[in-house]
Parts: sequence; structure tokens; C-alpha cells
Amino acid sequence: MGDHLMVNVQDGNVVEIPCMMLGCPERFEKDDIHRFGSKEIYEKYLQFRLNIDVELNPKLKWCPRPGCNNYVEKTGLL
Repeated sequence: MGDHLMVNVQDGNVVEIPCMMLGCPERFEKDDIHRFGSKEIYEKYLQFRLNIDVELNPKLKWCPRPGCNNYVEKTGLL
């Protein structure tokens, strides 16, 4: 299971990680990744998810300051 999670996360496939068993409709959730993945894989998963969530949310953008790795809420005409 750990290898399955590792491959999906390293490939950036974090929106819907499918069940490993053929025909299984279930998907891995955040808690599953935390429980069954390594600490490194869980941290990568969280970073990928954050990147995707910020990119998909029109109200958010990445902080424009150099070296800033946070996101901010868009205001005004931005």
C-alpha cells in the first residue's frame, strides 16, 4: 500500500488516489495518506494538494513576495 501511495503522490496524482484493488470504487482520503504513507509522502501530498487548491480557487493567489511560500486572498481588482 505504501508503494501505491508513494507512486501516486510522486506523480502528482493527489486529487483522487484510487484503491489498489481491481474494481474497487474507493479513493484514498487525507487521513488514509497520513495513516498508511510515510511522513515524507504525507508532506508531499499536503504540498501538492495545497498547490492544486490555490490554483483552482479564483479567490486565492500565491504570495508575490520573493521567498514567500504562502497564499493570500485576492482583493480589489486582482
